[in-house]
Formats: sequence, structure tokens, C-alpha cells
Amino acid sequence: MEIKRKGNLYNITAILVNKDGQVVDEVQDSFVIRELTVDKAGNFILNGEKIRLNGVARHQDRKNKGGAISKEDMREDFEIIKEIGANSVRLAHYQHDSFFYDLCDEDGILVCAEIPFISMLNEDSAAFDNAKSQLRELILQNWNHPSICLWGVQNEITMGGESDEITSQVKELNDIAKTLDPSRLTYSAQFMALNIKNPLNEITDVQGYNLYYGWYVGECEDFRTWAKDFHEVYPGKPLVISEYGADGLMKYHSKTPQQGDYSEEYQGVYHEKNYEIMMESPWVGGSFVWNMFDFASNGREEGGVSGINHKGLVSHDRKEKKDTFYYYKAMWSNELFIHLCSRRWKVRSDANISVKAYTNTGCGELLVNGVDFGKRTGHILKWNDIPLKMGKNIISIIGGRVTTDEIVIIRQEDEDSSYEFKGNVISWHEKGGVEGLEINPE
Repeated sequence: MEIKRKGNLYNITAILVNKDGQVVDEVQDSFVIRELTVDKAGNFILNGEKIRLNGVARHQDRKNKGGAISKEDMREDFEIIKEIGANSVRLAHYQHDSFFYDLCDEDGILVCAEIPFISMLNEDSAAFDNAKSQLRELILQNWNHPSICLWGVQNEITMGGESDEITSQVKELNDIAKTLDPSRLTYSAQFMALNIKNPLNEITDVQGYNLYYGWYVGECEDFRTWAKDFHEVYPGKPLVISEYGADGLMKYHSKTPQQGDYSEEYQGVYHEKNYEIMMESPWVGGSFVWNMFDFASNGREEGGVSGINHKGLVSHDRKEKKDTFYYYKAMWSNELFIHLCSRRWKVRSDANISVKAYTNTGCGELLVNGVDFGKRTGHILKWNDIPLKMGKNIISIIGGRVTTDEIVIIRQEDEDSSYEFKGNVISWHEKGGVEGLEINPE
């Protein structure tokens, strides 16, 4: 169901005059009249219509710039988010530039805004004073942005351990948010190891969970069991999956994608399985892909690359869109397209390969070296045992007779081993989480 998320954007001018009628100050702002509520079943209701939050998370950084990004950079990010068809964005885990909120206001994108109360409790009382101050400033500076639908009070705060003090502090932060802005909903993003029955899940209006079944732990199918368990404990609680994802490095590829191989193919399989389970769980009111873009992360050394989290759907420099980007575009966007996957796997040795494509046209017809291999229907299109000749092979596809795509694959005798990750898979969680991080001061 397509949701009419846009409203009329109004401009307002507030003028302060003294007793003599002279203007001493003037402020201009914009606003939209909109309402986001939840019903008794935990569904989100936007302006009277049920809506699912089809969202992505975003960090405010970019290759070779860090956080010193320009308005042009932010506008490019926003256009990419619009292209994928997302209706919401999670701005993690700190204050973001107000210009990005302006862009979301203008287009009707819903925003989750949050503070850096994150990962583990700091015993210094000044740290909590800072968290309260940041929450007040976040709300008071931004409450006129109609794009903001949720105030986030913490992210994975129990990663360093659980305590009564954490519960007390999260309650206090939630109270501050509700006092300053009772019109909006609050949420928190739990560390996936937190027990479902923990009292932290009873504080905010909306509960978020960061779940990585099929990547850090377990299998993708484990998410189904978890979602059912949560719903049994909190049948009317609005639930969003605030993070889920898998690292996908565009230089790695696999014909048998497996958890931990860092291949672009497994990233696709991971998201296909997890999103399918979410859509089969109607009490999951929304989800935020972690992450829209690859981002800098000093404590990481995964997939043979240091300092980067590769869970993004788009490269850190925004120049390359991974296959998984097009999976979500197929699920969310009305802009007709078809996309052949594994296009960066240019050199193969197999005589027969599998071909996959994502599309929102409803169908696709595959041609390889001019030979028609038939049509498939759906969002995910697959063909098996497609023969390759030695040398150059042209693979093309027609989607719904309105859009096409084409890639070239070179077949050679010897397998190109550079496409395979050969290191040991040791995630930062296995290194000890936040307590195990060694921070490079440079």
C-alpha cells in the first residue's frame, strides 16, 4: 500500500516588537501538520493510515572527509535514500546537521533522532549529565522538524553489562523526552543479547532491537523464533528492528555464499532471508537496514580491511551501489528497473553459472550470448546452469519490456582466487566488544 507521506509544508514568521512597535527580532521556520501514533496492535498510524517503517540507518561521515561533510554531500546521501524508496531514516547515534532534517521535512521522510548514550554505562556522573543535556538540546533545537517521529534515548547501552542504574537512567531520559515533547513517541535500541523480559523493554513507547542473526550469531531463521517470542511477551508493543545487516565487500564473491565469507552474494542472501521473515511477522512495525552507507569504524578489521564497517548498501565514497541496494529498491521503490547481480565478479572459470537479478517490474527475460533462457517472475529472479563459453560472454536481461541491464563475464581456464576472502573471521564482538577496542589516537 502506498502511503501519502507528504503534507503541505508551511512557512511561519514570528516577529518580536517592542512597545513602540519597532521590530527587534524575527525568526522564520517551516512546519507540516502530521500525526504518527500506534494502535493497540502495535501498528504505526500516519495521518490515519497504517504504515510500515521501511528504513535505513545513516552515519554522518564520508570517505576522506570524516564528519566534515558539505550540504552537497548531504543532498547526495538524501537522493540515494530517496532512490532506494525508503520512507524513514535512523540518524545514528548523535546529533546530525539540521540541513539533513530540512531535506527530510521537504520530502516527507520520517526520522528517528537520537543521542550518543551508547554501548556501556560510564560511571562518571558527568557523563549522564552530558546525556541529559544532549537530549534536551536535540529536542529543543529540532522539535519544529515535522520529519522527526521518534526520539531515541539509548543504543545498545547494555553491551557493557546490565544494571539497575542503567534502567534508572534510561527511565529518566525517557521522562525528559516525554516532558519536553509529549506529542512524539520515544524509542530505544537494545543490544541483541538483552533478554526480552528485561524491564528496559517497558520504558519507551516503541522498542527497537539490533539483531544480527545470520551474521554475528546463529542463522537468519533464528530471527523468526525471536520475533514470535517478543510478540508473545509484548503483544501490543510497537517493535522495530533498529539494526540488522551483514558485511559485504564488493571485491569478494562466491557461488556458494556462506555466513562470514564477506561476499557481496552472501550480503544479498542475508537481507533476502531476514526481510522476508520480517514481512511474515506483522507485529514488526518497521526496520532500519544497518547501514545505508559503508562508514569509518576505527575498532574494526574485518574482511581484510581495517577501519571500515562494510555493512552499507552503498560504498563509503557513494560511488558504488551494492547488489543489496537493488534488492531493497525492488521491494520499496516505484521507479521501474532491473538489475543483474554479481556484476563485479567479472572473471569466472565455471562452464555453468547461476544468474540472479532484482527487479520491481514483475518479471525478467534472460539472454546470454543472444540465446534466450526464458522468463522468471517476482522481485528476485534466478536462473541456474547457464552455460558460458570461453572468453567474453554478454549477459542481458529485459524487465517487463520497459527496462534492461547488461553485464560482461570473461570465462578462463583457471579460477581467479582474488575474489575469495582467505582470512580468519574474527568480529569485533569476539574481540571483547567495546571493552576490547584499542583506539588509535590518530
